[in-house]
Amino acid sequence: MVACSVAPLLDAGAAHATDLPPPVYKPVAEPPLPPPALWSNFYAGGALNWVHHTGYVPTTGPAGNLPYSAQAYTFGGKIFGGYRLNPNVQFELAYHYLGEITFFEGTFPLSHERSQALAGSVMFVSPNLSPYFYWAPPVPIHAFVRFGLAYKDILHTSAVGDFREGILSGVFGAGWEYRIQNMFVRIEYEYISTAIGGPPMAVPGLKGDWHVTIGGTHRAINVMHTPIALTVGVNL
Repeated sequence: MVACSVAPLLDAGAAHATDLPPPVYKPVAEPPLPPPALWSNFYAGGALNWVHHTGYVPTTGPAGNLPYSAQAYTFGGKIFGGYRLNPNVQFELAYHYLGEITFFEGTFPLSHERSQALAGSVMFVSPNLSPYFYWAPPVPIHAFVRFGLAYKDILHTSAVGDFREGILSGVFGAGWEYRIQNMFVRIEYEYISTAIGGPPMAVPGLKGDWHVTIGGTHRAINVMHTPIALTVGVNL
């Protein structure tokens, strides 16, 4: 009797179950990918330089119209820190040790010139240029130029005395930057000019084909420096 009454109920439940819509299985949402690693705004680094010195002493030589001059290469270095305003513009503050050279100033012993500078510059950086070189895998490579000013300290030691002067110089440069994970390597050329301001002094340009008068020194040699640098930096 009980079995007979339960059977119709089971049949009714089964019929009701067949009327229900099939279950909907929603796919599990994949977690969002992490954003690409962004370079820090701040960075620092150092460089070894091969520096060319070209200078002119602001006193005349025996002919009465040509100053004594110096041209020589030597080793130097720099340390720097910077801030990236955006991917294409960054600011950099650098200390340059520009090395020491000797030169002839009319008598022996030879004169010496040793210089250092504190420079601030703005850099304009290109987008990644590696796709244009068709390298696989692409190595992030960027070109850049820089413009700025430097305070240069010049120590000039000679047979007649020691002279020390600080001058304002212009800074210009260009180079390539290779980015490797959290580091970068640069090959760069910089030009730190002769004095801007001070006593007027004509400085030969293009091997004497023309002269530029933008300033000068009182007694220390008025010297320009052109470092060629291998630079390594890291993001902070």
